[in-house]
Amino acid sequence: MYIPKIIYLSISLFLLPSLCSSLTTYKSIQGRLYLYYPNSDVNLDNETIFPEVPNLKNNISALASLCDITPTCIGFNTNGWLKNGSTSLGPNIVDVYLITDTPPLPYLNVWPYPTSVTINYADNIPLIISTPIQFIATNPSVDLTNAFQRFTSLMFPHGTNYNGNKGIEYVKNKYSTSVPVLSSITVTVTDVNIPLQLGVDESYTLSIPSSSSSSTTITITANTVYGAYHGLQTLSQLIAFDFSQKTYWVNSSITIDDSPKFAWRGLMIDPARRYLPVSYIYTTIDSMTYAKLNLLHIHIVDCDSWPI
Repeated sequence: MYIPKIIYLSISLFLLPSLCSSLTTYKSIQGRLYLYYPNSDVNLDNETIFPEVPNLKNNISALASLCDITPTCIGFNTNGWLKNGSTSLGPNIVDVYLITDTPPLPYLNVWPYPTSVTINYADNIPLIISTPIQFIATNPSVDLTNAFQRFTSLMFPHGTNYNGNKGIEYVKNKYSTSVPVLSSITVTVTDVNIPLQLGVDESYTLSIPSSSSSSTTITITANTVYGAYHGLQTLSQLIAFDFSQKTYWVNSSITIDDSPKFAWRGLMIDPARRYLPVSYIYTTIDSMTYAKLNLLHIHIVDCDSWPI
């Protein structure tokens, strides 16, 4: 089935941020939660009573300890400056850590938003994906094999000839840690033979490993292939491509448990009154899968009765 490339482009450029952008994440340092802004001083002044301490440059633990004993400190940057929270312009060349006492609400750029999202923000950093990635079905079926072929082009619209080496070095230098390279997606379906019908189980669980684990596999579990389709669709929205590093990546330590709120999630098209080329109808059906809709109503004719 035809899937328009313009939709691929919108997913890559609009829904998914760049690895090199100032992407805010959360980090736990010595038991305290910090907002972490790469390459940004977020317009906060330096502490006047604690000038830049060259020997503490990039020493995150020492800077966090110094901030803890400084009453006016709200954070620090990696140049060795404590931050006091006033609002003059700062440089846009260093990482900054700002204290926060409120754990963030889980949020992902996924549509429709999943029923349950769990994110370990203390370990929520990019994991590099090596392509071509291996799809593994623990209970193989023709439906899953076809789905893997469809979703390869949706998850990796810029090709699959990237081993992620540049991204690996970038993450290692940026986060001062080595992370596992994801090489496979394992899909487990309880019963691959359940027929499609209204009310069929469409739930799934998607798990992306932590950066500190040795796992190199993204896992999707579902009771039916229809739930597995939704899990793959969600994963396709989480994967991003970094053009400067020529690397696909996805954030670590994410678990999603999802199922539709409504059994009937439909759309109507009206070729009886407004002509629609067949290719447009195919495109509409493809677009419905992106939003996890499951019913298409086609108003074909206006006649009260008509022969088939």
